[in-house]
Amino acid sequence: MMKISWKVIGPLVVVCTLIWIFLIPGPRMTSMTSMFTVIDKVETQGKLEIIGYNPNYMQDKQVKILMEDRSEWNQIVKNESYIITYTQKENEQPVFVEFVRERR
Repeated sequence: MMKISWKVIGPLVVVCTLIWIFLIPGPRMTSMTSMFTVIDKVETQGKLEIIGYNPNYMQDKQVKILMEDRSEWNQIVKNESYIITYTQKENEQPVFVEFVRERR
């Protein structure tokens, strides 16, 4: 029986993984958890969105985040800060996952 060495398999696994990450096309999904200050809540054509920014950045870049649950959207208050998690597929609009109200 032939014995396979990890010295051979290890680099092979790394190369295959890098090829998969960088060369195989397909949408990439990212997840982000950050502080978020809500400046507006909008309902347009049945889409629920919150608009705000991360107050920890030097430039307050506004972000629109799509929400799917109306009860969670109703709980969010303008000018309040939250810690939120959202996901985003490449160039698509971010989608809300969960929030925790920031205590002050």
